[in-house]
Amino acid sequence: LEQIGAFVVWRRVDPAGTSAPDPTDPDDAYQVRAVFPELVSHDVAKYTTALAQIVSAVAAAIEAGLITEELALRHVQAISVMLGIEYDVEAELKLARDQVARKREDDVFRDPPGDDAGGEDPAGDNQDEPATAAE
Repeated sequence: LEQIGAFVVWRRVDPAGTSAPDPTDPDDAYQVRAVFPELVSHDVAKYTTALAQIVSAVAAAIEAGLITEELALRHVQAISVMLGIEYDVEAELKLARDQVARKREDDVFRDPPGDDAGGEDPAGDNQDEPATAAE
């Protein structure tokens, strides 16, 4: 963008193009600097709304089997970048899958330590009553 600006200024000053400016000369009058404004609150609100809509849309598309998780994360990343949030899609997807796997492992029921595998009724309903057959 700065190079295009310098070219436009140069051609405005010298329409015939008889003298070319030195692009390495920092004191050259043709040096152009592109400055972008910071995000303002209405930009952030617009992007956060878009991010929420994208997240719910890709979640539904994943659930329906229409897109992959990686593609969904790339769609989310496209909006996140506009908010200044940058991340590696593949790395984040691997971390998320690892985290889900760890939660599934931790969620499996295990007998409390010191408890026999087959002994007591956990509900306490069977209090030494023998099973009776219907007579």
